[in-house]
Amino acid sequence: MLNLADNYFSYSQIPPSIREADISSPVPHILANLSSLTNLDLGGCGLYGEFPSQIFKLPNLQVLFVGHNPNLTGYLPEFHSHSPLQSLILVYTGFSGKLPDSIGNLKSLYELNIGACYFSGLIPTSLGNLTNLINLRLSTNNFGGQIPFSLANLTQLSHLDLSYNAFSPQTLTWLGKQTKLTILILEAVNLYGVIPPSLKNMTQLAKLSLLSNHLTGQIPSWLVNLTHLTTLFLNDNQFSGTVNFGLFHKLKNLTALQLSEVHLSFPINSTFEASFPKLKLLALGACNLTEIPNFLRYQDELETVYLNDNKIEGQIPKWIFNMGKETLLFLDLKSNLITGFESFNNTPRVLPWGSLLSLGLDSNKLQGPLPIPPPFIAFYAVSYNTLIGEISPLFCNLRSILFLDLAHNNLSGMLPQCFSKLSEFLLILDLHNNNLHGTLPATYKEGCSLKLMDVSCNQLEGRVPRSLSNCKMLEILLLGNNRFSDIFPPWLGKLPMLRALSLRSNGFQGAIGKPESILEFPKLQIIDVSCNNFTGKLPSEYFQIWNSMKVSNASNLTYMKAIARASSADFYWANLTIRKLEWVFKNLRGQ
Repeated sequence: MLNLADNYFSYSQIPPSIREADISSPVPHILANLSSLTNLDLGGCGLYGEFPSQIFKLPNLQVLFVGHNPNLTGYLPEFHSHSPLQSLILVYTGFSGKLPDSIGNLKSLYELNIGACYFSGLIPTSLGNLTNLINLRLSTNNFGGQIPFSLANLTQLSHLDLSYNAFSPQTLTWLGKQTKLTILILEAVNLYGVIPPSLKNMTQLAKLSLLSNHLTGQIPSWLVNLTHLTTLFLNDNQFSGTVNFGLFHKLKNLTALQLSEVHLSFPINSTFEASFPKLKLLALGACNLTEIPNFLRYQDELETVYLNDNKIEGQIPKWIFNMGKETLLFLDLKSNLITGFESFNNTPRVLPWGSLLSLGLDSNKLQGPLPIPPPFIAFYAVSYNTLIGEISPLFCNLRSILFLDLAHNNLSGMLPQCFSKLSEFLLILDLHNNNLHGTLPATYKEGCSLKLMDVSCNQLEGRVPRSLSNCKMLEILLLGNNRFSDIFPPWLGKLPMLRALSLRSNGFQGAIGKPESILEFPKLQIIDVSCNNFTGKLPSEYFQIWNSMKVSNASNLTYMKAIARASSADFYWANLTIRKLEWVFKNLRGQ
């Protein structure tokens, strides 16, 4: 047995495991000679290169765990009928190819986890021969065709996850024999029709997720008989009718509920409200709500709440601050008709949720002064409202802010000079379309993290701070439609990641000099210097070095390739960058 995971090599003794040790090397081919090896655990060790396929055929190997090595590639070989493999975990690696039909020879296998890899083709029907399987995870690959009916034979399954593949439309009527299932995840598998009635036989289910499919009909009332459910995700489908939210009151173990895009009605019953199961996650986005559900005043353990894209109007009630007061991390109220907070009385107040990391209030009808987020907030969006007044210096106390969007309001006054302190961790700052005046903060230190800075359409003046050259990660800088008075800032050319620069409609003046180096503006794609007081000609040398503006292959234009294994933060940033670039291009072209 070779099991070297979850330890540090601090002492002279050989540790029992090396999982998550930073080996950072290819897998040695010599391991394929260890004929007595029963357990090989190299998970999360930074392995790369091609995995030696002969290791799969070691005569005594029972457990093989090489998951969480994203740069490790390989394929599954043909398996003989006497293989002793019991557990095969390749999750989050670069393994690819098709599953061989001979995978059905692994009769001892009780765990197969190849999620977040690059496998493709059809799922072989022989997989149904693995009747000892307890854990089967094939999610986030590129499998196609129909999910084979033979999976109905896997009656010992406890965990089944087939999510995020390219399956053909199907109804999965074979489901129901797996009565030992505790976790069933079928997200984005192209399901259509009603929720399979056979699911009512799975009375041990603790987690059921059918989100992002094409399910229709009504949400069945028999779901409340699945009394072990802790997690129920049904959002992003096409259900019809109105669901009485009281239905879920009977699921006493429920902690996570996602029903976004389902029309709901709520019982007017204080007993129901006070005794509803204590939730940690609730998603009721686009549910046609006109007010914040009253039962939430009793929910003191909530961590994540989505009430976005509804028709919630008026002021947010006072009791909202009792909702997850010590636990709330994420609150999304964007795209409603909310006008303010009932308890604020038109005075700037610090929101009292001490643990809150993310708050979305954008695209509402908020009035009055700008609410001040708690000090550990990371994401704060209140754009597209009618907020007034100055930005409080208390914003400078935000110690973890990554995303700050105050755009499209009526904010006035000067931008606090201490704002530059935020750039140590702030990635995105969007203040466009307000009435801010004065100068930009003067000091941006080495290590500045800013990727996007948009202060366009204000009344800012003075010079562009030279210290912005410390913001080496800056990709988009939009200063247009202000009152800046300066020469062309050639030092911005030293920003290695800058892709979009707008100086339009300001008081920039003088001649634009020739580039000092062919390395200036190496990634620039969009530049607008129109409507200023520049003199002379734009040096032709810039057009020779702005290579990122040139189209080298017009037949293969693409903005972005979305990869399922990217973190949500990576995906969000990529999406936002592309949308902002498109917005910049459209607006600059239109003007």
